[in-house]
Amino acid sequence: MAADENMSVSRLSAFRFKPKKAFTPDSDTAKNNSEHTADKVVNFNLPPQEVPYLEKLKQLYPDSSQTLKIMYSGPFAPGTKKNYHYTISKFEKFCAKQSLEYPVFSEWAVVHFIHDCLSNKEPITFYNSLLPALSAVERSVRNEPSSITTFVRYRINRIKRSLAPLRNPTKKAAKVDFNHIKLLIEKEIFNKKQCEIDRFALRSIFRMVIIFATMCRYKDFNSLQVKHFTFEDNFVEILFPTSKMDQFFEGTNSVIAKQSDEYCPVKLIRLYFELFHLTNRPEHYVNFRLHPKSWRVQNLRLSYSNAVYYAQKLLDKHDIKLKYSEKSCKTASVTKATKIMTPQELMVHGRWRNINTAFHYNTTEKGYKVEVADRLFK
Repeated sequence: MAADENMSVSRLSAFRFKPKKAFTPDSDTAKNNSEHTADKVVNFNLPPQEVPYLEKLKQLYPDSSQTLKIMYSGPFAPGTKKNYHYTISKFEKFCAKQSLEYPVFSEWAVVHFIHDCLSNKEPITFYNSLLPALSAVERSVRNEPSSITTFVRYRINRIKRSLAPLRNPTKKAAKVDFNHIKLLIEKEIFNKKQCEIDRFALRSIFRMVIIFATMCRYKDFNSLQVKHFTFEDNFVEILFPTSKMDQFFEGTNSVIAKQSDEYCPVKLIRLYFELFHLTNRPEHYVNFRLHPKSWRVQNLRLSYSNAVYYAQKLLDKHDIKLKYSEKSCKTASVTKATKIMTPQELMVHGRWRNINTAFHYNTTEKGYKVEVADRLFK
């Protein structure tokens, strides 16, 4: 493809994606679309003062399309692009239809757009993403002064207040604590020969243990490879190559300590590496896909939807009546840790930069609220 064709697409169209295919749980090998579409870049919408630089670079280095793509694609993470895609594409189409300037837009364009969205009965979730999405557009083209004025913010807040009563209450993920994980270990691993252990169940239990022990997010866990695990005599060290608080891949680490009982997490990790023959595969992802019949390991990462599906299936199998999400183990772990660790210890173990971050889990936890309310009558 010619360099000019590669340059015909922009940093803002990094928010454009192909529609996601429907999830089919019968195959563990279905393509994880979100992994592969998030980084597609389509067009450069640059501030006017930067256009001459880009044109000059294209003339000097006609074969450097990939370099220019990285240089001008904007500092947006794949998750950010995915979250803002709908809002930004809707606003771009609206500006084109109304003959309004874009991407350097005016306050009037935003106000007009808000009125149109309200007339079309967009939900409150749309307005929650509207300001950060339009701010991302402004940052990409250095729109100064900002068109997102105090007047605009007041209008959006007024709409959100009017829509809030219509919104269904937010349901928090059910907590899966270590007692639940112990039960799964008993049923699926204890008193079984290695050839009898269900590999799908083991994969789900391994993921639960790692997330519970390190308090990591699913996305962070999904980036782990064999080379990120270091085995010592009395602990396992895990290096997370990136996380929400580590956007520049400097790396943060967690330690899982060896326990004396049969539920030892280090023992489970070693079993996982042994059964799946991972020790000599440093570049292999630990959250891999399995062939549904042969249990053959594939060096492709498991999608979030499949991870939830197999974990929920495992809980249902053992009559654990919980609605599972990949936050279930982290929520249970952090809630417990706030009661047994000092704030400094919790911040270090959870790899947080703010000492108060973890205590948000307590403020939204029903058991904690009951405990506080109970003190009124003591």
